[in-house]
Amino acid sequence: MFRPLFLLFLIAVTSPLHSAPDAWPVWVGLEVPTEREASAVALLEGRGITVVAWENAVVEVSDFDGAALRPVSSLESTLTPWDPRWDPWLVGMKPVFRPSDSRSRLWVEASRWDEARRLVTGGTEVRSGPGAGAFGARRVTGWLIFALAVLYLVLRLIALLGARQLTRLRSWQWAPLTAALLAGGLLMTGGGAPPTPAPVAPASWLRHLWYQQAWPYGAAWGDWKPGTAWLYPAFEHRDGRIVEVKTPLAAPDKAWAEAAYSALDEHDPARLFPRENP
Repeated sequence: MFRPLFLLFLIAVTSPLHSAPDAWPVWVGLEVPTEREASAVALLEGRGITVVAWENAVVEVSDFDGAALRPVSSLESTLTPWDPRWDPWLVGMKPVFRPSDSRSRLWVEASRWDEARRLVTGGTEVRSGPGAGAFGARRVTGWLIFALAVLYLVLRLIALLGARQLTRLRSWQWAPLTAALLAGGLLMTGGGAPPTPAPVAPASWLRHLWYQQAWPYGAAWGDWKPGTAWLYPAFEHRDGRIVEVKTPLAAPDKAWAEAAYSALDEHDPARLFPRENP
């Protein structure tokens, strides 16, 4: 009797709309014409909404004594095409913010997407990031749950009328769950920020950070080993001779990763992606 209703309940409670909030916020994209990017970023940040965009994003680039932050928009003009500091993370940054020559993608926290959309568009429709299709699919799922719950309600009422059990309290045990599904379905069809997942990362951000710090010592992108310190050659005097010794860099372990995340700039694109655990 309750199997169809239980399946509907599972769909509702496992929907991303009802997922428990993550401590690491989800970011949602808003697409605007490229010529409007600067003004849109200024407007949103002026209202206290943090925006990560081509206009203001900063990334770590080796300065031969660690890694310094540089505007992502300046990389093509400050690094030559053959500069070894171009790693897969840096190469993959532009598509995250510029899906086309005429469109720019602004990233805001999902909890403030609807507010950001209204500010940027004045309440008109706006193209969102890759989660727009997911949001549309969620609405379809919401209407499906609502319709099936209504159908179940109608069939149950007809059955109760036929059995003349409308006044029996035990005959209404199914009603609370049905009402919850009706409300949940309507909620899923409504507005609000689409629960867009973070964009697909072009590479590991932790690996990128390690590489930018280790590159001046001779490390290559392929030398990355999570949790293992990379050894670089150094020289020192021993017994009147100069000998080569192996010196370890900082190990990219859990403590190193936590320190790196805690030091993130508020406009660092690493915030857009799920946290890594080396």
